[in-house]
Amino acid sequence: MPESLLSSPPVEKPHHIVAATAKALRKEKSDEYGCVSATGMGLCGVIVHKDRVERTIIFLDALATALDADGLQLRPDEMRMKIVVGKDMVAFTLTEKTRREKHIPTEKEQELHKRQLAKRRRAANYKNWDLYMSLPHWEPWPEYDTVYTGQLAFVIDCWARGLRKTWADGRTQSVESMIEDIVTGLKIILANEKTERERREEDERQRGELARRRDLAKKRNEREERRITHLRGLVQLQREATDIKNWLASLPDTAAADIPTDLGRMIHWATARLADLEARTTINAAAAQLEGKALFPEIDELHDPLGDPPEPKYRW
Repeated sequence: MPESLLSSPPVEKPHHIVAATAKALRKEKSDEYGCVSATGMGLCGVIVHKDRVERTIIFLDALATALDADGLQLRPDEMRMKIVVGKDMVAFTLTEKTRREKHIPTEKEQELHKRQLAKRRRAANYKNWDLYMSLPHWEPWPEYDTVYTGQLAFVIDCWARGLRKTWADGRTQSVESMIEDIVTGLKIILANEKTERERREEDERQRGELARRRDLAKKRNEREERRITHLRGLVQLQREATDIKNWLASLPDTAAADIPTDLGRMIHWATARLADLEARTTINAAAAQLEGKALFPEIDELHDPLGDPPEPKYRW
């Protein structure tokens, strides 16, 4: 890392967006590995070694200021940071790289382990098995230590194929020296997010439109079945009327309807049936039967100017 960064004075008054994070980092007690964190409501989700606190604050202050200059605003987001433009958002983190190293027990840890084993031996000698089982026998130290490397990394949290999403300390450069590139990268990612969102929205619109057209086609088919059923009913009635009329015309003159016989009464019934059928198949009757059925509306709400839509490619 450049020497100038190590000697940079602390930021006395950090940018107001990161002020709470700076305060949390400076006040936070470090854990067993020297780590401090600023996570939670209104904080930037930063986790670094205590020795990198001031450097982290310098970076966050510079980043927030640079984003302001481009009309963007850094937003703390509990475990990360983000910027939002309209419907589009890009999230990112600043972390310190770590590595795992095999733990080398200290003299104090070794002495503690010896005392634990000695207590277990005494308990076993006195056959105090309850005490024996209650005493720890494992090594009182972790197998590995987490070592903070001092290398900071700025990572954009998104899927953006082919676009840069990580800036980290190297041999000759630091994340602080790449803030301009980072801001440019964030803007590129935002533009990509917008393009992808618009593509998804257009795909969704097209799927919705295709679903609407398929629904119209289904309803048209159902209506066509009702039309056919209705027409067949009328034709069947008319055909029956014609058949009855032809039958009555074929009867001899001697077959009078008023003859008090079964045949006479049948002829009388058939004549009445014919009259009823003719009344039900007139133009006026046909028009009346169509009322309220919406089989042939003046304005067809089921019409699709593009015709029938394609069938789904896959049917499960």
